[in-house]
Amino acid sequence: MHMQLLNTDRVIVFRPYRFWTLQYFLPNNQCRNDPNDLTLKVDCTAHSVEYDVAPNSIRPLNVLTDVWCSSGSVMLDGSLMQTGGFNDGDRNGVVVRNYPTIPGGDPRSYPSSGSAVLLPLRDLQGGTNVTAEVLVCGGALKGSFTSANNKNFVGTLNTCGRIRISDPNPQWVMETMPLARVMGDMVLLPNGNILILNGASSGTAGWDLSRNPVLTPLIYRPNNPIGLRFEAQNSSSNSSNVPLNGNLVA
Repeated sequence: MHMQLLNTDRVIVFRPYRFWTLQYFLPNNQCRNDPNDLTLKVDCTAHSVEYDVAPNSIRPLNVLTDVWCSSGSVMLDGSLMQTGGFNDGDRNGVVVRNYPTIPGGDPRSYPSSGSAVLLPLRDLQGGTNVTAEVLVCGGALKGSFTSANNKNFVGTLNTCGRIRISDPNPQWVMETMPLARVMGDMVLLPNGNILILNGASSGTAGWDLSRNPVLTPLIYRPNNPIGLRFEAQNSSSNSSNVPLNGNLVA
């Protein structure tokens, strides 16, 4: 479900309770007992492990809720914060704030599955007035999931929306990528630029419902003027046209 390299040269791996186990048992005869789970109410296998690269060793970890569809982020001190999930793993409480709908009328969440990233924070020395912007790119057209289930794999979205979430009245600013993609990944680089890669150019997220892997990564430079922010990189030589369950690494 999710894999994260830490600054300790260790990798944390999560696998959801909903479908699979990692085939590692929890130590000391531990078992997870969750009467709310829809699949495995009692489970003694690990759904997370810590892999230590240098000695090539694995340590099973106990996860209390289902990490299906969860996400994680590394904090400033190197800690990993994992949020969201499925069933009792998706309960984060109340809506903190509502934002305007992204223009165009097309969804960006699953199964349309665009990607999003918090851009580098600005004005950090200004006390509480920190400027925070979010970039949302790609996704699938409205109705793509139904079309794909009928073997009609329509083209994906090539638009991005950028919004300053710290503003009292935030508004979307739309941009156009050189390439459309659904299920893309966005990685914040050390220089503040964004690497956009992976995904498919037709279909949608789901189960074998996308086609045509996107093999060309993009660099997004958030501080450039609009129209000069995207730059295509060299494409992968892999030209296979296979259904995607998730993301294809270019």
